[in-house]
Amino acid sequence: MAATASWAVRISGADSGEALDRLMELWLEATTAEGNLARSIGFETYMEQRDWEGAKASIVRAYGRSSAAHRISVDTLSAAIQQRNVLAHRRRLAGGNSS
Repeated sequence: MAATASWAVRISGADSGEALDRLMELWLEATTAEGNLARSIGFETYMEQRDWEGAKASIVRAYGRSSAAHRISVDTLSAAIQQRNVLAHRRRLAGGNSS
C-alpha cells in the first residue's frame, strides 16, 4: 500500500507536462495490473483521453471513497489534476514574462 500511496507524491513533483503524462501512464499500468478498478465505467477511456477529472468521477461513482485502494486512486488523480494546473499556470507566467 505504501508504494501505491507514493504515486501522488511522485506526480506532484512532475516538472513538465511530458513528465506528468509519463508518470500517469506508469500509474495506469500499475493500477490496471492490480485490477482494482474493474467496475469503474469509462475509467480506461477517460485515462486514454487524459481526462483525469472524468476518470476520478468514474471511480467515485463506482466505489465512492469506501476503501483505501480507491481513496488512493482518487487522491492520485487529484494530484495529477492539481499538478497539471500548476504546470499550466507556470507556462502562462513564463509566456507572459517573455512578451
